[in-house]
Amino acid sequence: MRLAPLLLLLFVPSVAASSVYDSWVLVGEVVTVSDQLVHTAIDDSWNKLLVRTDQDSFIIANGSCSAGKYYKYCYLGARWDLDVYGEYDYTTLKKIPEVHLTIEDITPLVSATVAVEQTVLAVNGQTKVTVTVTNSGAFLASTLSYLEELPDGVLPLSGTQGVTLAGRTVRWEGGSLSGGGGVKKFSYTVKAERPLDFTVGGNLSYVYDENTYDLAAPKQSITAKETLSVTTFSLAPGSPSINEVATLQVALHNGDPSYDARVTSYRITLPEHVVLAETPKVLSIDRNVLSWQGTLEPKENQSFEVKVKPLRSGSYSLTGLLEAEVYSALTSSYLRENSSNTQTLSVSLAALAPRVQFMLDRATVNGAEKTNVRVYLKNPDAKATYYDIAYAIDSDLFEHEGETIRFLPPDYEKLLLYRELTAPISNQTRGYPVKFSGSYRTVNNEFFTFTTESTLTVNQEIFTEMMGIELSLPDSLVENETVDVTLTLTNKQDDRYAGVEARDTITGAEVVSGSTSTRIPVLSEDESRLAYTYRLLVPPGDASSVLVKTKVDFLFKDQPFTLYSEKAAAITRPEEQAPPPEEQSAPPVEQAPPQQELPPDEQPKKVGIIKRIVKVFTDFFSWLF
Repeated sequence: MRLAPLLLLLFVPSVAASSVYDSWVLVGEVVTVSDQLVHTAIDDSWNKLLVRTDQDSFIIANGSCSAGKYYKYCYLGARWDLDVYGEYDYTTLKKIPEVHLTIEDITPLVSATVAVEQTVLAVNGQTKVTVTVTNSGAFLASTLSYLEELPDGVLPLSGTQGVTLAGRTVRWEGGSLSGGGGVKKFSYTVKAERPLDFTVGGNLSYVYDENTYDLAAPKQSITAKETLSVTTFSLAPGSPSINEVATLQVALHNGDPSYDARVTSYRITLPEHVVLAETPKVLSIDRNVLSWQGTLEPKENQSFEVKVKPLRSGSYSLTGLLEAEVYSALTSSYLRENSSNTQTLSVSLAALAPRVQFMLDRATVNGAEKTNVRVYLKNPDAKATYYDIAYAIDSDLFEHEGETIRFLPPDYEKLLLYRELTAPISNQTRGYPVKFSGSYRTVNNEFFTFTTESTLTVNQEIFTEMMGIELSLPDSLVENETVDVTLTLTNKQDDRYAGVEARDTITGAEVVSGSTSTRIPVLSEDESRLAYTYRLLVPPGDASSVLVKTKVDFLFKDQPFTLYSEKAAAITRPEEQAPPPEEQSAPPVEQAPPQQELPPDEQPKKVGIIKRIVKVFTDFFSWLF
């Protein structure tokens, strides 16, 4: 196999580890993957590509791949174009193509995720931690190991198979994990001994090709607090319409039996454009803040509900703030603590949906074809009514349309325009946009706009016979003689032509009188008109024919058209007359002497052909015998 020589170039594209290289590369170009140089060469038929690195060397057939320990190489095609792709070696007279080369890092790609059942714990509360290890690479990862050191105040209690616990240390030995999406899971349970914020998630290591790789698992945060909680903070419905009532339910609970925690107040803040639908009985109101004051003793509950309604569309956050006092054994006093909860009120409106539709949904028609246009406006919202809908419809196909609708109820579509049309005739394919736009408001004066556009495409009209162009030029002309030529134009369509301009261009003859151009303001349907007359003279020369080209420009249905016609006449020249030949005396003709006429009875008798034949045969046999 003959390979083109390696060409080292100054441009060296590089690829970071754990990535895919996918590009067209000039044969001989060097690609850097991590710290390895990838060289390429190709055979004369471009069917096999040599890929060589410091560690690997492959000959890859077109459309195939080969893999080493760390990378997979694919040769997916070749291309060459002197002006665009590749190069030409003028020394060896060979084409140097570009090849489609992909390089993929196929080492094990191990990752870990950490999930916890509960992110908020009571003191001495427990939660389960689950670690998922995945190998999305191509090869086996071995000697999997996980190690985590829990902080003070947190103890590991138990673990699944493979997990060992020692003090505050969690260890897992997982063996090997195959590539291509292999997964292993393990879990362990932790206990919070005191109020604190902490994280779980350790370090994972594995071995591939005698090399050890380390990675940190993502952390998950957990909060341990006294058993003082908001057990309920819910909102229904979460996505009301404008002015629809939504109910926020709140329930407080003090689960601490030791009097180490007590609630002092709870406040709910309403955002702008969200108002009270009903005044709650147990809450005091100060502008947009609702408050509850009191002491929640151990094992006591307090609940209330707040009815609100949004005035505008949008996303609004309703926040509840719990203020409490928690006893600290370190300071032998009560410390103030706050905790908050949030619910989101989403008010979305389905926008008005404009629609422009042509007959039979055909947006492309021929000239003079009958069609229609319909313009609709739909309110797809199931609850909201829209008001003061002002719209405008504009197009070159018809006059401007515009109006204001007082309201459009929910889930209702209205036909705003129905117009029958005759597609215009055009000498070229042309689009006629129909633009539909407008504005509207909600019941609370939120203003919105809408717009859409659809185009009716009219195909170029091909006229088989638009105008008769008749030029009275004979088929042949005589040199040095003149001839009168006329041009007659005939309108063969069912509508008038405007601005008709005609002009003749003549080669091979001279115009000695008359005009070769004219302008006719209007040529009515089926009308024929003499455009102009002129006289031609064929001068002496070598020309063999006279050519007359006629060009006619005109407007038909406001569209410009140009027609061409031409006619040729041969040129004949009078032949020179040869002098009459001299008369010569013909030699005398010898005449036979006059024969003496025989008397009637001696005239030879006429014999028939049958009798002659019989006589010949009779004489022959008489002589023979």
